[in-house]
Amino acid sequence: MAPNPWSFTVTRAFAAGLRASGVAVVDSTQTPFVGTSQANAAPVVVTGEVRTLWTEARLRPGIGDLFSTAYPYAFTAECRVLIQVYTPATTSTAWEREYGKTSSASETYGLRGGSLWDRVAAQSVSRLAAVLAETVEEAVNDPQFVRAIRPRS
Repeated sequence: MAPNPWSFTVTRAFAAGLRASGVAVVDSTQTPFVGTSQANAAPVVVTGEVRTLWTEARLRPGIGDLFSTAYPYAFTAECRVLIQVYTPATTSTAWEREYGKTSSASETYGLRGGSLWDRVAAQSVSRLAAVLAETVEEAVNDPQFVRAIRPRS
């Protein structure tokens, strides 16, 4: 199966979050994979699955009309990711957990201030980026995850 854009986005977000936490990371989306010897050299391997990554903007019904100068929108975004940690020697999952965040908000836009559709699209993307960042933050600050990725002495 061909990689999709959101898997690269989520992988790179997690890699950046781990690096910011002081963890040495080889990000397979930026470093060519050279085979099993690369994975076997690592004390642990972190993989994941994007379970949910979406955003939407809905014009709230019943408020305003076609000729209104104010357009109320409801925004929702969600990110859910399954993170798995395994040791290359055993190739079996040593630890896994699903992390996720959801965001909902409302905003009313007038006709002034630029394209209505551009502002709605920007708000949608901004909400999605925020829930991805919150999901990464939740994971890299989870004591159980931190214990699972630290090399055993």
